[in-house]
Amino acid sequence: MTLGGSGSATLDLNGFNQQLNGLTLGNTGNNFVGTVNLGANTLTLTGNIISQSAATQNVTHLINASAGGTIDVGATSRIFT
Repeated sequence: MTLGGSGSATLDLNGFNQQLNGLTLGNTGNNFVGTVNLGANTLTLTGNIISQSAATQNVTHLINASAGGTIDVGATSRIFT
């Protein structure tokens, strides 16, 4: 899933647990922001997390959680870039 690929975007789990194959935040051509709101839920990732921005931009992508909110990456190694 890509957040911020063609404009700033937010994934809000909104009371549900979610599984994704991977997560890309932003793109290399613009300064769009990707935001993940976990709440008290679990985001399970079976792939890597990639953070991107334009070469001349400094963009901060956000992952927010409240008590109990988790990212489950499983037993397999994941790459965060």
